[in-house]
Amino acid sequence: MHTARVLALLCIAAVVVYIVESGLVRFKSARAARLVDSVRTLKIGVTTSDQVRQLSERFGGTLDAGGPVIRKSLPVPASPTYFLMVASPRISLRDRYLSPLGPGVRWWAVTVNMSVEDGHLSEYFLDVVVQRSDGVELDTRVSATEELLIGSPEASSYFVHEPHVTGPPTEALDVNITPQASPEERDKAFGFNLGCLTSLRQCRHVCQLSPSAWPDLRKHRQSYEDGPERVVSAECENALAGAGKR
Repeated sequence: MHTARVLALLCIAAVVVYIVESGLVRFKSARAARLVDSVRTLKIGVTTSDQVRQLSERFGGTLDAGGPVIRKSLPVPASPTYFLMVASPRISLRDRYLSPLGPGVRWWAVTVNMSVEDGHLSEYFLDVVVQRSDGVELDTRVSATEELLIGSPEASSYFVHEPHVTGPPTEALDVNITPQASPEERDKAFGFNLGCLTSLRQCRHVCQLSPSAWPDLRKHRQSYEDGPERVVSAECENALAGAGKR
């Protein structure tokens, strides 16, 4: 009888923890969505440094004086950069991070880097990362810059490419836009499926995280000798087709 009572109490405690945990995760995901919506309204060369600072303060951002970076093989002068992050709960333990577990609970983070020059926003990078249950990270980013950082000859204001990633296993997508991007191009760049953060059924590929921009990757997709990208592409086609029917 005593053992059964202890087990019952443990089960109740686990359910309570999960409910509280899920509520916190959903609160954070709503805050992440507000951050994405706020960044979407920013305009390079128009948004003032005061407006950038106010956005940073609203989301608990930090300011870095900046250091020289390399852009197109040329050094770029330092500029103040604000860093903002909204992420799911994580427990730090001896230089390791433990993520909560449970249906619809996974690690994710939405980060923003915003640089200012001459009193106005000069560029920003919005990054959405979600970790799958097998540890693979789905990483999609909007890079907003004065000129495209990389692109095909015909591209001028919008370009989708698959960056080379080192480190943890990752599926990545980078959408680069400039101030000349059309409303349609901006819609595709910011067309995140933030349901991937909290849905009971996890998203398996980065195409599900950026369903609007992913089709524009096309021939710019990286290829490998063993052809895993063809398998992922086929799974993405099926996943997006299924999502479109719902």
